[in-house]
Amino acid sequence: LRVYTRTTPTSLQHVQGCSASRRSHPFAALLTHARATQYTRSIHVVRTLAETMEVDTPSPVAAHVLKWADGGSDACLEDAKRMFTEDQDGFSQLLVHLVRCVVAEEELSSEQMVNFLLELYDFASTLAEESAEEGGASGDKMAAEGAGGSSASGEKEGESATDVVTTFFLDAVWVMDLMHEKAGPPRTRLVELMRAVKEAEVIAAARMREVLEPEFLAEIKVVASAQSFQRSLRVVNTRRHMHQPIEFLMSDESEGFAKLYVALAFHIGPALDGTVSIAQVKEVMGMFHIAPMRVIDITLYVLMNAAAGCGDAQQARALVARHRPLLLEFDANALVQVLGFMFKRHEEETLEALAAGAAWDVAAMQILARFTVLLVVEEVVDMEHILPYLTPTQAQMQRRKAEVTKKAALLARSLTTINLNQDESEKTSEEAADDAPPYVGNTLSASLYPAVPEFPALEREMGRNQVFEIIGALLFYHENERALEMLSRFRDGMPCSHPSVRESLAMQLSMLVQPMYDAYRAREAKARAHAKSSGGGGGKPKAAEGKKGGDGMDVEAEEAESAAGELSTFPSQLFQLLPLIGAELHTSTPLFYKVAVVVREVVTAAITHKRFELPQRELEAVLVHSLLPCLSLTASAYAIAQPIWDTLRVLPYVVRYRIYFHWRHSKYDSHPLLVIVGAKALHETRKIMGRVARENIKVYQRIIAKMSHSNPVVVFEKVVENMQSYGNLVPLVNDLLRFVSPLSHDVLVYVLLHEMASSAKPKMDGIGVASWLSSLAQFCGIFFRKHASVDVGGVLQYVANQLKNSSSADLLVLRQLITQISGMEVGEQLTESQVGALAGGTQLRAEAFPGEQAKAAKRSVVRLRDAIVDGALTVPLFVLMARQRTALVYHGKSEKHLKLMSQRLDDCQHTIVQYVEFLHAHAHSFETIAVGLDVLIDKFGVEVADAFFFVRPVLAKLYRDDIHAKEGSGGESDTRGELMPLVESLHPAHVWESLSPHLFASFWSLSLYDIQEPGDVYNSYIEKLEGELLEERAKGKAAAAANNMKEEDKKRAVKDIDKRTRALETRIAKLKCEKKDQHAMVKHVLERIRASAGQWAEVGSSTPFTRAKNATEMFLRICVLPRCLYSPADALFCAQFIHVLSMEMPGGFNTLHLMNIVAKELSKIVCACSEAEAQCVGLFLNHLLRTFMQWADDEQYYTEHIGGLTSFLARPDAPPLPHYEFLEVLRSYARCFSDALTKCLSSPEPLHIRNALYLCTTMIDVFPVVLSNVTKLVRQVNHIVENDKRGDVKLLANRYRAQLQARTPNIPTRESFRCKNADYKKKAEERLKLEEEQKKKEEEQKKSKKKRKSKKSDSSKSSKSSESSSSKKSDAGDKKESGTPNSLAPPALRPSPFLAIFGLCFI
Repeated sequence: LRVYTRTTPTSLQHVQGCSASRRSHPFAALLTHARATQYTRSIHVVRTLAETMEVDTPSPVAAHVLKWADGGSDACLEDAKRMFTEDQDGFSQLLVHLVRCVVAEEELSSEQMVNFLLELYDFASTLAEESAEEGGASGDKMAAEGAGGSSASGEKEGESATDVVTTFFLDAVWVMDLMHEKAGPPRTRLVELMRAVKEAEVIAAARMREVLEPEFLAEIKVVASAQSFQRSLRVVNTRRHMHQPIEFLMSDESEGFAKLYVALAFHIGPALDGTVSIAQVKEVMGMFHIAPMRVIDITLYVLMNAAAGCGDAQQARALVARHRPLLLEFDANALVQVLGFMFKRHEEETLEALAAGAAWDVAAMQILARFTVLLVVEEVVDMEHILPYLTPTQAQMQRRKAEVTKKAALLARSLTTINLNQDESEKTSEEAADDAPPYVGNTLSASLYPAVPEFPALEREMGRNQVFEIIGALLFYHENERALEMLSRFRDGMPCSHPSVRESLAMQLSMLVQPMYDAYRAREAKARAHAKSSGGGGGKPKAAEGKKGGDGMDVEAEEAESAAGELSTFPSQLFQLLPLIGAELHTSTPLFYKVAVVVREVVTAAITHKRFELPQRELEAVLVHSLLPCLSLTASAYAIAQPIWDTLRVLPYVVRYRIYFHWRHSKYDSHPLLVIVGAKALHETRKIMGRVARENIKVYQRIIAKMSHSNPVVVFEKVVENMQSYGNLVPLVNDLLRFVSPLSHDVLVYVLLHEMASSAKPKMDGIGVASWLSSLAQFCGIFFRKHASVDVGGVLQYVANQLKNSSSADLLVLRQLITQISGMEVGEQLTESQVGALAGGTQLRAEAFPGEQAKAAKRSVVRLRDAIVDGALTVPLFVLMARQRTALVYHGKSEKHLKLMSQRLDDCQHTIVQYVEFLHAHAHSFETIAVGLDVLIDKFGVEVADAFFFVRPVLAKLYRDDIHAKEGSGGESDTRGELMPLVESLHPAHVWESLSPHLFASFWSLSLYDIQEPGDVYNSYIEKLEGELLEERAKGKAAAAANNMKEEDKKRAVKDIDKRTRALETRIAKLKCEKKDQHAMVKHVLERIRASAGQWAEVGSSTPFTRAKNATEMFLRICVLPRCLYSPADALFCAQFIHVLSMEMPGGFNTLHLMNIVAKELSKIVCACSEAEAQCVGLFLNHLLRTFMQWADDEQYYTEHIGGLTSFLARPDAPPLPHYEFLEVLRSYARCFSDALTKCLSSPEPLHIRNALYLCTTMIDVFPVVLSNVTKLVRQVNHIVENDKRGDVKLLANRYRAQLQARTPNIPTRESFRCKNADYKKKAEERLKLEEEQKKKEEEQKKSKKKRKSKKSDSSKSSKSSESSSSKKSDAGDKKESGTPNSLAPPALRPSPFLAIFGLCFI
């Protein structure tokens, strides 16, 4: 009869594995496995195989059989018989296919199948008779081997060939029965086939009842009903396997158990070396009729207790190994079932104990698990067969973990709940203690946040787990391979939270780590002893002597080399165990510290000394899954955080930030303990940020540091969130980080970048950069200035990435970094002395901009410079910024507000200037990190002005070197000649027909330092410092002669004064030396320009005057205007260079023509500029007008040096421009400027008004030139002040109106301006003298007339009144023209042809 037993998952996997390797015979593999493992063919297994395997592919023999069924030759049957004798697996597949053909009604009927079976039975009978005649059992053996293999068939040795045919056929029918369980034509045909087989008596009914299913047997009428057959089957199985004679139940069985137990206990024990005789066990079993399952139970119980009593693991393993032959005598399935029953019984007893209020027996479970592992190690049982009996299942573990995590999340969420309705009287003592401030003088009396509840132990929450006990036992017996496989398999259930697993893993780690840690401690002790001996006694040695021994040997290098030598191979087992134990390592703080130190030594040996290759993935797994989560669960672990940071610091910032990301978003959200710890840290941080102030900052500095040692990600996320909302917290937070560890600093940078990159809030708020981004950018600058050791490379790369994504708002971060670290500020309003200092050297700028030197942090500057250079960001950042500025102008379609676009454009431009000036000032060898002009312009598409601005220090250095090398030579040097092909390729050929490429190269290569010497500015600062020096010396004398001071205070004061005195003397000496060097440089440059001016002017084939006009127009278009708008220094350079060309290249440059174009196009220039560019244009015009005003005020200088220059000619044959006409030209320029600015002020676009006001404010010292220019400007400015509703525009207009009102009394009238000419002034004075004499005569006549007593006639009165009225009209006309009552009409001078031509030009 058939015995139904359970099919383990292992059998299914084994069958599928067999079928995968033998795809041509899938069901043969199934039946072979069923016989080999003594398992019945499970319905589940066969259904799975029937759905997944290829059973529809017919074999060649099946085709022959079908031909034979149609009346073919007998050779086909011979082939089938040959397959039966040679390939029984193929024969079994053939039968399955033929039965399927009958069921599917495919060319084969039931009668034909019955005939085929009869032929096979005849052949099998003949084969059996021939084998019997030969006197051997070779035929039966062959049949048995063909049925499933000699080693795995599982059939009886005496099975005949006919039985083999019967078995294969019934197996095929059984398979078809399972495949066609539902009623239908296929099942009907299958029933008809088996009824035909039964009627033909081919197969006995008893054999059918043994194999086929009860329901199918009832359908083919072999049994009466399926239910009665199943009842009979259960009765037979019970009697066969479970029933014992009643006489042995009370007496003999108990005696048999006792005798068996004594026999086993006598030979099995920790102190006994003997083994149990198998014969003795069998004898007791046979004598007392003891059930085999009970014998197995008793044997395992005795052996388990004996193994538990062994002193160590090796003795227990040896004990089980000695009794392995006895255990192998039992059936493996029976052993597994008994072990499973023992686990189940222990679980039931535990539940009963817990229900009664008692503790569950952990030791008993541990003993059972370890004994089971010993059986698995000795290959007595298979682990896969035991796992189905253990509780809980893997699905239950996952559900339990999800429940625990959900519970932890709910508890964490409760911490963030704010109870606004809670009264003071309702608070518990814990909440009141939680609200108590840690400082004195707190005014807060209540808190809105609840007290932090405690989370139960994780092992209690996760519950009992027999699987984890097995894993712990595997680790206990050092079966690491099996244990690691199990840990990986059940990782979702958090196996390391179980005490047995955690303790076993800790023991393994301790054994691995301790030798390496001891070696590290020995090296540290040796280093301290050496430092103490070299330091000359106790205490810490001096810094200079602590690193070198007496013989000059580098002790630190020797120690590091020794450490690397000890770690010659990568400890793969250590890096394999650490991710598995995970965060549970925190339960043993000493072991955690040792592991952190050893990992640091391993990483140092791999990366620093290249002893072996460090797998980066394994290192990241160790940090993410073990070290950092353990750090989060360890309170105030600065000593452990330091070696972890030493490990992280050698990794690139990209890897570090990826580790921090997984730490925050993978562990704090999935591990229950980390969920609670993160919530607590967030809760405490919220309280601190709500209470921190300038008064209590020192108290919270240490508190926030202790919290950030363990949970920096959570703490700083809340800190950064508060800073985004409240910008006034930025300086407080910077002071709050005083005692924070280096690891926390690095995590803070990651949090800042993560917030800036992933924030959903807009970075532009419509009027500028959003406040939250401004706060973070400001904090970045202050933070990196104060903490120079923090890696700033990640922030720079972030800015570069944002620029690649066309986000210019993040340039504020780079600008704040440079401003706060180096003190360089661009875009601020400059004073007159600062504007003059732009032409000076480094020391003069330092004196003019003292804030840069005061704010600069040397260590931070070096760190920032190295981050830019070492990170290969020098050129990429500049190129991205330059292209972003261009994109804002030409591709900024979304920017509808011109003011916002102007602001973004100015910010981008200021950042470019600030960034390049920082590199110029602090890069050691800028020539090595810069690239060529061709690369910037051709490859990266940078504009000419940007490219030359970036490489100008290199070009200026070449230019100065050429001057020193070829002083006095008129031609260009070879070095600069190499630049000419590139310069000529920048513009079309017709451009160079008007302008010399050498002039173009000189203009873009030189700087303001090269062509202008600010001697007055140098002298003013030197005089200022000398005055301070005299004061300090006087203070020093007074302090030395003071009698009311202590001697120590006097010495200290004198010392401080001497120090300041020496500093002042050094600054004065540097200024004088720099002034001398710049004077020589400017002299050489001007001589070089003077020598080359003739060559520059000889471009083109037209007349000299036409060449000069064309060169001036082209020079203004491609040189002056692009550079003038770049920066204030460049605007001043353009004005000064025009002055130099006017003086040194008169034949090839026309200054008046340049001013004509500027005056005519000024309104267009102003309307096309941004606000900062408008200020640069104002500086440019201010410098030009100042120069012209100086010439206007000094007629003698103009006549001697300017009037005769050809650069001031209006036409080729015109005579030199006299001073009076120059004044008229300058007044005409002023009138044009006034008209253009008035037009801009009346524009409806606010940007045009703002630009005009900026330009007027910048030129207030020299413009308006005459009083007649003021009227229109004042009228328009008053209109803006009174009617404009825009506050920013009104503010600028008010400021300019106030400046204009203050300067109006000093603005000359038109007549006063004309009087600057000596001839005009002389004639004007003569006219004024004549008028005064005439007035005196008239007054005398009036007095004489009054004395007359007679009255005059009516005619004389009328004539007199007419004369007086005509004189009044003439006086009023003169007053209106001159602006003052005493002004005179212009004298009659000779007419000038230049004035006529000049007037036509303006018309």
